[in-house]
Amino acid sequence: MQLPSLKYFYFHKNSLIDVNEIQKLRPLKQLKHLTLHGNPIEVTVPQLRSYVLALLPQLRSLNCTPVSKGDLRNSQTWGQFNRNLLIKN
Repeated sequence: MQLPSLKYFYFHKNSLIDVNEIQKLRPLKQLKHLTLHGNPIEVTVPQLRSYVLALLPQLRSLNCTPVSKGDLRNSQTWGQFNRNLLIKN
């Protein structure tokens, strides 16, 4: 990963359709703020917020909305039931 200290990643309205592209963000442990809104993946991936937060639990905001403790609990539960979707890099 070339940008290991990246904290903000605004990736909205970029025609993102492949969930594997989100998987590539896992090594970015300093990433705190991510936007994905306006991408087709919002429609094609059910429970996208829980999916992203299960992959990137260090996020403080997703799509310009703060991540709450409830969001993190939901994503942990979602991740437990959907381990097969959370490919380990």
